[in-house]
Amino acid sequence: MKLSSTILTGIIALGVISCGEETPKERVNNISQETNELVGNSIGKIYEIVEDESFIKWTGSKPTEDHFGTLNIISSSIELKGKLIMGGDINIDMFSLKVTDIEDEESNAKLLGHLKGEDFFAVDQYPIAHLFVTESVMNDTARLLLAELEIKGIVHPAEIRYDIKNNDDIAVITGTHTFDRTIYDIKYKSKSIFGDLGDKFINDEIKLEFNIVLKEAKMN
Repeated sequence: MKLSSTILTGIIALGVISCGEETPKERVNNISQETNELVGNSIGKIYEIVEDESFIKWTGSKPTEDHFGTLNIISSSIELKGKLIMGGDINIDMFSLKVTDIEDEESNAKLLGHLKGEDFFAVDQYPIAHLFVTESVMNDTARLLLAELEIKGIVHPAEIRYDIKNNDDIAVITGTHTFDRTIYDIKYKSKSIFGDLGDKFINDEIKLEFNIVLKEAKMN
């Protein structure tokens, strides 16, 4: 998966925004104008991921139950200016995928193997996902991350509402993002793809909750 230039949901509470009749492009343009007035165009500071404190919680569901687990974030850097994300590339280690809701070892291993296999994330072929942050914008009520999420080599835009806390040289970004797995060619038991599944389907939506801990990079 790829995450990008003004981030995240999460790892985190990054949430997708929906606003009345205003189109996404109009919404972004309006908020971007307010952002430019507030922060201008100066360069921010580079922060590096603290890998052992950063993670993503994932949740998938079907009619009878939810399953959830974690993913690790690795070797990522983000440019911050105050509480705005100016850019970055968040790398997600798909091999690190874990199932945490199932205690029975055999059942856990069965689901984990399926999720890592061809029906879902095909981690042998696509070991890293990315969130490419292209821009973040801000008004009085929200900070919005504009990014491109890459999963299985397929890229789609993502709009994510995020929160950030800064303390000296440490920053913590949280947020939530829900995406449709079928647009990333994950079609297994999707009722939007296969119409004869009855109640044996798996929901298309996968929720990601981001918690990203950053430390200001030391310049040589």
